[in-house]
This record gives sequence, C-alpha cells and structure tokens, in this order.
Amino acid sequence: MRRFALLFVALTLVPPLAGTGFAQDKFRLAVIGLTHDHAWGILREVAKRSDIETVGIAEKIPELRERATKTVGREVRFFGDYQKMLEEAKPQAVMCFGDNLQHLEVVRACAARKIHVMMEKPLAPTFQQARATYDAARNAGIKLMVNYWIAWSPETYTAYDRVKAGEVGKVWRIEVRFGHGGPIEIGVSKYFGEWLNDEKRNGGGALIDFGCYGADLLRWYLGKPESIRAITHTLKPRTYKVDDDAVIVANYPDAVGIVQASWNWPRSINDVQVFGDKAGILCDRDLVELYKGRERRKIDLAPLPPERQNPVAFFVDAVRNNRPIEGLLSPEYNLDVAEMLEAAKISARTGQAVKLPLAAR
Repeated sequence: MRRFALLFVALTLVPPLAGTGFAQDKFRLAVIGLTHDHAWGILREVAKRSDIETVGIAEKIPELRERATKTVGREVRFFGDYQKMLEEAKPQAVMCFGDNLQHLEVVRACAARKIHVMMEKPLAPTFQQARATYDAARNAGIKLMVNYWIAWSPETYTAYDRVKAGEVGKVWRIEVRFGHGGPIEIGVSKYFGEWLNDEKRNGGGALIDFGCYGADLLRWYLGKPESIRAITHTLKPRTYKVDDDAVIVANYPDAVGIVQASWNWPRSINDVQVFGDKAGILCDRDLVELYKGRERRKIDLAPLPPERQNPVAFFVDAVRNNRPIEGLLSPEYNLDVAEMLEAAKISARTGQAVKLPLAAR
C-alpha cells in the first residue's frame, strides 16, 4: 500500500507531457470570415487536431457556413457579428480569413481582449493601416502572425540556409517571380474574386496579391531597401479593375532585388533566384539547385520540425509556449513589406523612384 501511495503522489507532481493532450486544456480558436479561399486548407488542418476547439466562426454567408461545418467535421457555433463572438465564445486566438481591409478592425478588437491573431498575407491593404495594425498588436502584447504558404515549404529554408552559409558568395541580385493566369481565370470562389478585384478591400491587384511574397523574401535576404521603383499595368481591363501585372525594383547599397508579380502568366510560377559572386541558387516548388556555369547540383531539402509543418501547428505552438513570431511571418517584417508595397504603388503612379523610409502620411 505504501508503494501505491508513493506512486500516486509522484504522478500528481509530474506535469502533463507537452503535445500528449493529457490533462491539457483544449486550445480555444475562433475564425473571422471565410471569403479567403486559403481558409479551407487551414481549416482542414484544424480538423485534424483533437487538442483544438473551434469555439466560433463569424460569417454571414450561408454556403460558406455550410462548407465550414463539413470541413471542420464537428458542430460549430456561427455568429453574424464577430464582436459578439469574441465576447461570448472567449477564444484564446483568432484566424482571420476575410478581406485585407478587415485586418485592422479585427486586430484592434482582439487586442482590446488580449486575443492573439493570425491573418492571411498581407498585413493590411495600405502602409498606414499596416502601421496601425502593428501598433495595436504590439501595444496590447498579443501575437500577430501573417501567413505565407512559402513559410511551410522546406525548399524556402534550404535555399536560405545555403545562401547564409556563404555558398553563393556575396549576394548582389535576387529575382522573385510569383504569379499565375489570374484569380478569375484559375477559378477562385466568387467571394474571393470579388474583393481581390477591389482596390479598397485588397489594396491593389497582383502588386499586393503576389508582390508581398517578393517583398517579404527580399526583406528576409537583404533587409529593407533604400528605394523602390515600380511599374504596374492592367492588361485585362475587361476582367480586372486593379493592376494585374507589376514589376518592382528594390535598390540596395550593393545589391538589387527584382519582383515580378502577375495575373497574366500561362502557368503558375513561384520561384526565387539568388545570384552571388561565387554561384547562384534556384528555389522552386520542392526544388533547390546550386549552379555555376554549366554545373547544376540539386540540394537535398532539410525537413521541417513538427511545429513548422503548417500554419496551424506553428500558431498554436507559438501561443501555447509563448514563442516569438519571427522572420517571414513576423509583424515587423510585414510592416516593412507594407511600406515597400506602398512605395511601389507611389512609384507606379508617379513614375519616380521612392525613397525609404516613407514620410509620415
């Protein structure tokens, strides 16, 4: 009996194992908006997690509510007003899948209640709104994560680590190409397509939608540029009211970054090329190649740890274990991304180079 008594005491003193779900409260997650098509892949990841409770979804559109119920695979409480949901459901964290214009008001509402926020890129449609969004989260001490799919791709980090290890030598040029045939052409949902084609709700067109990837990657590799030049076009004016093609040139003291963003390409392209004085690196889907002259060598992709496998794993881990949101996903980087894109919009409109930092507006 004495052995059993000692065993009982010992077990009560041992903390629950992280990740086991044993004696661990479920993570209380809420969702605001479902018009962003990226919501569905992320909600499927949520559905796989027995340690997450979806305490509410704020969405008014009936067919999106129905789809969410099927995707999450369990009973969900829906709200027409997300403010009411925040008050009644009391989530620890929120994932935001509405239009870009909604980001600032959502973060302010969540900051007032100390609720952490994850949103789809970009941080906001304008630099002014991005600054206000960043300040609201920072002043409240909440975590703010800006989601990019490239952050869950092993090739992204394999290429970066090789560059930072000096394998290409001194970097003098980076070219980033992100684009496809256009949201309407590839068949996005009508709700997603509506706000992507609205300058106020999106912030622009291809410049915002795909230019943010390039700006984020340049910020990661090279830091913040000294100035920006940009050209934008609407090559399909019968389809789009916003720009559908953009080229951004970021000037650094001893390097240049070129971003091509388009809704006009005959196929989807998502690649990064880093040019150094020793060699170059190509980063594409599931591929990293180191090249010099005619020699090309594939690099084995380093696997990602469990908490970096997808945005749900990363966000929940960061909130539960108070880990920082850093790098490509960080509010700091994405505030700079918003500033770079704002400078690109000004440059495209004026035809002039725009120096950074931008003057207060």
